[in-house]
Amino acid sequence: MLYQTNEARIIKDYFTKVSKLVRTHRLNAQQIFNVDKKGFLICKTSQVKAICHCGSRNPCVTHDRGLKPSTMVQTVTAAGQSLCPLMIYC
Repeated sequence: MLYQTNEARIIKDYFTKVSKLVRTHRLNAQQIFNVDKKGFLICKTSQVKAICHCGSRNPCVTHDRGLKPSTMVQTVTAAGQSLCPLMIYC
């Protein structure tokens, strides 16, 4: 697990361990993945409460009882190949 740090020693140690795992298990770039996720809310409603300046065209939604939490997961290999995104509905 990589923690946020500015210490070069910790970062170098992390990549040394990753390199050792790659060599030990003979992994190629298509077998190494970077996975990122982003949570957001999905809404299907016609009435939404919003706080905005009078006449605003794109108000910011602040409350809606119909909001459903969801997560989008995107995966890319070290070879640069992007896998299909995964949508998780809660």
